[in-house]
Amino acid sequence: MRRALMILGTVVALAACQTIAPLDVPVAPLDVLVTPDGDDTETVAPEAGALSERQVLLVQAAREIVETQSTIVGETTFSYDCSGTILTVYAHAGIYLIDLFGNYTGNGVARLHGIAADYDVLHVRDLPEPGDVIFWDNTYDRNQDGNWNDPLTHAGLVISVAEDGTIEYLHHNYRRGIVTATMNLLEPDIYQNDEGSELNSPMRMASQRSANPDLWLSSHLFREFAGMHLIHIEAATIDRTDVVASLP
Repeated sequence: MRRALMILGTVVALAACQTIAPLDVPVAPLDVLVTPDGDDTETVAPEAGALSERQVLLVQAAREIVETQSTIVGETTFSYDCSGTILTVYAHAGIYLIDLFGNYTGNGVARLHGIAADYDVLHVRDLPEPGDVIFWDNTYDRNQDGNWNDPLTHAGLVISVAEDGTIEYLHHNYRRGIVTATMNLLEPDIYQNDEGSELNSPMRMASQRSANPDLWLSSHLFREFAGMHLIHIEAATIDRTDVVASLP
């Protein structure tokens, strides 16, 4: 039985959310929704190349939040960090992952990963789908011991996947705020191609690369994807007003 959501604090509102503009892509019905035990509740597969309605909303919200830098959805203020950014985008699609946070411990990234594991939506395919969540390890020395032993330090969200395998993703950068960046698991050691296009964005903090100086790109630190847009969450009777939706 779901434990009560822990109220984690309050924050001042950042800015009003703008209306999300329509996205001109093929739309398919919701494909497969999964419950915590992995059982399917719907099995209507979308046509090849089409996005589910949820995925369309997630991509729209992801592009909008780069412009607004707002983590407010309705009366809920999510934290302005990597996990709060993901929770904001998912809430715009009507998927309140925050309603499950009280069942887990740890920081926001660890809680997202725990949810994905329990719903059996983690995967390591080279080519993810728009709306998938991305998890990284060792993006910084969280425990400050100088070693390469910091799992689940960062998370982002897939916006698009190019034909060459380059993934455009949304994430919260500790210096620049909510931005888009790139990752290509088919070419994991290439920062930029011959044309100067960035295939894999820098990820590890420059001041903390001594432990593994050759591992600093988004592809180097990649852990897993999670198709969290497939998760079915029953309606929760939770007052989300002024709730901070994740821990740092």
